Amino acid sequence: MDSRLTLQYLPGDSFLHRLDTRCGLLALCACSMGILHMSPAGMSLFSLLFLVLTLSLGRWKGMVFKALGGWSLLLFALFAVQAFSLEPGARPFAAIPVTFQSLQLASLSCWRLALLLGYATLFTLVTSPRRLEEALAQILRRLPFLPARRIGMMVSLTLRFLPLLLLQAREVRLAFRSRLGEKRRNPVDRLRLFAVPILRKSLVRADELS
Repeated sequence: MDSRLTLQYLPGDSFLHRLDTRCGLLALCACSMGILHMSPAGMSLFSLLFLVLTLSLGRWKGMVFKALGGWSLLLFALFAVQAFSLEPGARPFAAIPVTFQSLQLASLSCWRLALLLGYATLFTLVTSPRRLEEALAQILRRLPFLPARRIGMMVSLTLRFLPLLLLQAREVRLAFRSRLGEKRRNPVDRLRLFAVPILRKSLVRADELS
């Protein structure tokens, strides 16, 4: 599998790899809930913690930053939408319809989302699907009327399937470029030629997996 893909498990012997999966899962949930309600000071502290944990991965630390770089387009789009929301206040640039308040809100939103994506990427890099399935089953087993083993298996299969889906999308994109598909002027035609092969490959792989 292409090691440059995200959302996949990378074996190692770092502190995060040796951490109990149940503790890591509960810490991820608590961290995600906290980031949604933190002040900028708390987010700064968690950003520093994220940097320390990422550096502890050793040779795999570049994968985390590469993954965040892959989300840069989404973060930029979110920032642009919120920056142009025309919050009341003074404008830093007269020619651009944004205010200091909208820029601040947009920056905080992107910061929160980047932290959430970063911690989620860390967790998936150091946690194998099998360990995650067992941890979920052990946690959910304490709750009545929940199929703990089935839920754990569904999450495990999702984590296994997403990297394969990204790999297929990369293969289709390379084939699309090699056939000069990007030269087509009709955007609907380009989308069809790109999306249909991915959908077909995904259905075939899902059928093989089932």
